[in-house]
Amino acid sequence: MKIIEKIENNIVSYFGIIALIGLFNSLPFVIYKYHFIRNISVVSLIFKAIYLYVTVTLFFVGVFGICVLISSKLAKYIIYFIGVISALLFFIDISLLINFRTLINRQTIQILFESNRAESIEFLKQYFDIRIVIICIVVILLMCLSKFIVIRFNLKVLKVILFLSIIQLIIYKPIFRAIPFTRLFFSLQNSYRNIKVYNNIANKISNDVNITEINNKLIDNVVIIIGESTSRNHMNLYGYVQENNPLLKSRNLYKYTDIISPHSHTLAVLKKVLTFYNTESDKEWFEYSNIIDIMQKAGYETYWISNQETMGDTGNIAAALGRRSKNVIFNEIRDTSETQNKFDYDIVKKSQSFVDFKSKNFIVYHLLGTHYLYKYRYPKEFSKFSPENYSDGLEKNKRQYIAEYDNAVLYNDYVINEIIKMYENKESIVIYFSDHGEEVNDFRDFIGHTESNLSRYMIEIPFIIYTSDKFIQNYPQKVEQIKKSLNRPYMTDDVIHTILDIADIKTIEFDETRSIINDKFVPRDRIIQDKSYDNYWKNLN
Repeated sequence: MKIIEKIENNIVSYFGIIALIGLFNSLPFVIYKYHFIRNISVVSLIFKAIYLYVTVTLFFVGVFGICVLISSKLAKYIIYFIGVISALLFFIDISLLINFRTLINRQTIQILFESNRAESIEFLKQYFDIRIVIICIVVILLMCLSKFIVIRFNLKVLKVILFLSIIQLIIYKPIFRAIPFTRLFFSLQNSYRNIKVYNNIANKISNDVNITEINNKLIDNVVIIIGESTSRNHMNLYGYVQENNPLLKSRNLYKYTDIISPHSHTLAVLKKVLTFYNTESDKEWFEYSNIIDIMQKAGYETYWISNQETMGDTGNIAAALGRRSKNVIFNEIRDTSETQNKFDYDIVKKSQSFVDFKSKNFIVYHLLGTHYLYKYRYPKEFSKFSPENYSDGLEKNKRQYIAEYDNAVLYNDYVINEIIKMYENKESIVIYFSDHGEEVNDFRDFIGHTESNLSRYMIEIPFIIYTSDKFIQNYPQKVEQIKKSLNRPYMTDDVIHTILDIADIKTIEFDETRSIINDKFVPRDRIIQDKSYDNYWKNLN
């Protein structure tokens, strides 16, 4: 009994600081998880906030109770130490929420590791916010006042609190993602591993570029837009029934009719799209020259502007290649986890003040496009389609997915058009294609893209070229080559040859027979998973 009374007396004395620690360790996660991500109602938000706060606070009551069993004096120092660290992590979490809508995680830790002292100082200057100063002052005041707060409980209430705190210690795992301590620990661990993987990839990439021929007059702007999960079978521009391409249809574009991707997932595609690595290659992808290094050596100012991952299992390769550009913009710090409210137009807007039109530019936009979950790929004002727009032969939830996908395609139409508008009054060529396609209940009960259950819908992609009036005037022969090539069969593992052919840049690895616009182009059997697209996949469904 004396032991229980000892714990109870100490809890009463230090409950103010424990309650404050519970607040510091729960509030940022609540804001992030239930407001920025799920966007739920206020009532539900309040309920979940109270629940998380109580469970987190009970957990720290349990931690404090264990410390008291060892030594009351030690428990005092430990709880104040936990309070100071919690306040510091709370301050960092809130700062990240204000500026980036994220929390302490492996992405933010990795960016910290990759920054030098000068970059860190510049970062702090750029994102200084008076709200952060106010929050810091409030946190310090709360810490100072907490030691004067003594809350006395009924003995039975205290016993209930102790019992519940023991339960929280036992079932700690459900709340470990909320507590900054554990997020920081696992972030440090994962970031260290991820940086090793990233550096290993980056160090392997060949930079042995040997340009054999180059046009003395470089095109002012060569723009590549890499989309995500967009199937031409769901584009009105390609004959799809829903009118989800009003802007692109109103433009004079060159629409290629028979282009496929070499895979149905991003990682494998980008290895081939951005380098000379292709389906028939006999070396590793990183042993081949990449488009960024080539264009940079040719004299272009290179840009990588991305709404995709800055790192992660599927993001490391794109990030490693993209960061070889002289100028790099990522819309947010994140890995392969799902993202919301970060739309592709964000990077278009950023690029408007970022691209220097006084130089010769090679610019790559890497979009999030129409990636699942489709409803998160577009703002509410682009919610044009609903289940009622589709056949009653499908269940409503399936029609809902199709509607959301078509809305994402509609927004993608807007984004691509906005990019074109940036370059239409300059000498520019804009090439858009998706990394791979997507199946959306097209002929079976399936949504998404996978190598293990492939269909033609996952690899049939849009491929569009836009040429500005100044480009048409200065490069009429190129335009004629494009016009003649629109119906040729092609796979994008050879697209680097086409880009270099358009730019009049030749390297040792360049092959004119693999450039779709070249008069010497030779169609090849497009093999996907050891089967011919034209003889098998195209006719399968």
